[in-house]
Amino acid sequence: MFLFDNIERNLYGPAKRMEGYYTFLNRSANSESERQRDLLEQWFSGYPVEERLELSKRIKLNDLAAFFELFLHVLLIRLGCRVIVHPEVDNKKRPDFKVFPKTGQEFFLEAMVVSGTSHEEKQAQKRINQVLDLLDEMDFPGYMFHIEQTGKPKSQPSVTDIKYLIEEKLSKVDRKEIEKRYQDNDPRQFISWEYEHDGWHLIIIPIPAENGDRPIERSIAITSSKLVDFYNLKSRISEKALKYGTFEIPYIIAINAIGASQTDTFNALFGTLAYNKASHQSVRIPDGVWRDNKNTRVSAVLFANGLRTDNITRTDIKIIHNPWAKIRYDSILNTLPQVIGENGILKAIDGKSLREIFMLPLGWPEL
Repeated sequence: MFLFDNIERNLYGPAKRMEGYYTFLNRSANSESERQRDLLEQWFSGYPVEERLELSKRIKLNDLAAFFELFLHVLLIRLGCRVIVHPEVDNKKRPDFKVFPKTGQEFFLEAMVVSGTSHEEKQAQKRINQVLDLLDEMDFPGYMFHIEQTGKPKSQPSVTDIKYLIEEKLSKVDRKEIEKRYQDNDPRQFISWEYEHDGWHLIIIPIPAENGDRPIERSIAITSSKLVDFYNLKSRISEKALKYGTFEIPYIIAINAIGASQTDTFNALFGTLAYNKASHQSVRIPDGVWRDNKNTRVSAVLFANGLRTDNITRTDIKIIHNPWAKIRYDSILNTLPQVIGENGILKAIDGKSLREIFMLPLGWPEL
């Protein structure tokens, strides 16, 4: 059984915004995509035979949690562990992994992916991506565009209206004027046009571009928007914390966080960082997932920031220990960088990077 189709691939260039992770890798002829497919096939071949069919179905549906589970299995194997996938526990629910290191304590590991967006936000982003993908496919000879966006559309914007706006504005401006202002490198002087639709506001900036006889792969060079609010991290961790009852060995929750900063994560786990004017010291408000009487069955969180195979050598990953855990964690995952809370202060401890553990060159999959 293989993850990817045995087909001839002749599609080059970047992924579409509406395109899933697996879908892009499966169709892409880019050399970087080929290296990622080879790596994932290698990982998949080491997954338990009886679990492969279900995992492959999820991966082919672009389920990022399935990718993350496959990664975690390989990580544990590379760290010298024996791993049972979906072990039976007393309440008949099955966590993702039970892990037996060569030395140190065995533990349970549960995986989750958190995107930080609500259903409504995901639907709005789909509307945006559909428009941007269609604009990317259009040809505006000699131009690319920087698009700044705020808000989210409550209904589907018209790509035809945006295309008409761009064509009309381009017909009424001198290209040399666009080039001059762009070359002056003062964003305040760039020529720009505005578009608004049902709560979604765009600023469109034309960028002079020459690409010879080759078509430009994307009309939209850059898009920027406010980072998504990471509001549901705490609730998702709390759900996982209560899912299986109480274990007699450490219980670790592995999180692949899409769009979260380190500050987001620390605030969610330990409480929001605030400033006490009376003591002139930074303090943490007791609104975090972990307290001395709250979610103490979770021993630690294994945190990865937006992990994918194309950024594995650059992804920040660390084991964050729960200082109030009933069962403390002290085993093989401490090979990774750690964060330990001591007297209200978070202490960082260096450890091995994923690049070292997976023995991949810096910058992989680019060579």
